[in-house]
Amino acid sequence: MKKVILLIVLLALLVISVGIFAAHKLNSPHLDDYSQSEHILISKLEKMDKGNIDVTKIFAYNGFFSSKSTFKTEDEIFNYLNSLTPKFKIWFENLINTNPKLSFIAGGSFRYEFRSKYINGVYYIDSISVNFSGTYALTKKQWDDTKKRLEDIAKSIPSDSSDVQKVRLVNEYLSKNTNYDVDTYKQYMQDYTSITNFKPFTPYNVGNGGVAVCEGYSKAASFILNYLGIETRVVTSAMQNHAWNIVKIGDKWYNLDITWNDEDGGNHDISEKYLLKSNDALVSMSKSEHKILDEEGYDVTDTKYDSLFKGKFISSSSGIYNLEDTDVNSISAAKFRLTKYNDATNKVDVLINNAFGYFDDYVANINYEKNTINIYSMDNPKKVIASIKNKDFKQFNNNGKNISNIIIRKIEPSDNNIVITYDKITSDSISNFYADNYEHTASSKML
Repeated sequence: MKKVILLIVLLALLVISVGIFAAHKLNSPHLDDYSQSEHILISKLEKMDKGNIDVTKIFAYNGFFSSKSTFKTEDEIFNYLNSLTPKFKIWFENLINTNPKLSFIAGGSFRYEFRSKYINGVYYIDSISVNFSGTYALTKKQWDDTKKRLEDIAKSIPSDSSDVQKVRLVNEYLSKNTNYDVDTYKQYMQDYTSITNFKPFTPYNVGNGGVAVCEGYSKAASFILNYLGIETRVVTSAMQNHAWNIVKIGDKWYNLDITWNDEDGGNHDISEKYLLKSNDALVSMSKSEHKILDEEGYDVTDTKYDSLFKGKFISSSSGIYNLEDTDVNSISAAKFRLTKYNDATNKVDVLINNAFGYFDDYVANINYEKNTINIYSMDNPKKVIASIKNKDFKQFNNNGKNISNIIIRKIEPSDNNIVITYDKITSDSISNFYADNYEHTASSKML
């Protein structure tokens, strides 16, 4: 008795319909046969082949076929085939997640054709074949244009950058030039089966001012970093319905979550909080199952970078920096420091202490004893370009802490001068602070 089953599986890392996989125990093919079959599959998928691709040997080699050989009814055969969903799901996701050139795939369908025998009151599966047809979120032209754009982004990264610096610059670029797709996320949470537009789950609109969900961010990062020679793959957490990356620096793997680093959804504040972190650090910070599982075979336990890359990311012609908050519990305006990562020592060098913040390519810090604010340009943050002295530049003590009594609103050049605009702060208790909200200004000639 010959039966043909056609079951559809729609797969995206976040949007996974009721999956299926079917088979009976077959003799495992030789490794060469398996490798050739997988190579053919990947090659045809990359070309967006619309035809059926024989994947029987791939399924057999990966052990998807159960040893179960007898069935009481045909319904039991169908139930058996549907019970194999998790094996297929894991394999197919892994195929996409480790092959950036397949990032346009939304899913596909498998055709299971088997021949059964009915002997002495039981059914046997005598033979089976499995064929796959891809379902694609993008047209060939859309994917070709996307690949070209991602390659151009990769080429814009300075070739003499270290691998760590490349990861940081890709994190910055994608965060700054992508907006999180809140609408698709909400639609997924309400009813994922209603989603028909899978572009946000691809790199199609990542890095060009468009929108994407976490899978889109992660696939774009994987494509760019692999293009730059940094081994990278997409990983997922079913518990979180979330996707991010792991990247290989030297011989160690680290987590990279660009979606979570894009704290304002694609505007200007770039974080590195979730950059090059170990599993333990990532779970501790996110307080969730935000880690790749041990059984996936990747060791993401190295803590080399866990204590680095804090605060706001700043990129300039002179390098890339972090503006760190030195006391998150303090309300002092001058509580930041500017640091720069040193590849040679794997430490951060402190360049500016008592900083107010970052203002359009300028950083300011204060010398309370001299009532002076020093201005630094990010083109050379080791050199003071202006010193502005004013009796307003002082501090007061509050609950044992010295607090700056001004808040800088902006720093800007004007002819040969540097002008700062600021508010003055007063306090009448430990918890009550008042900014006068008047725009005070002070200036000095550039040095």
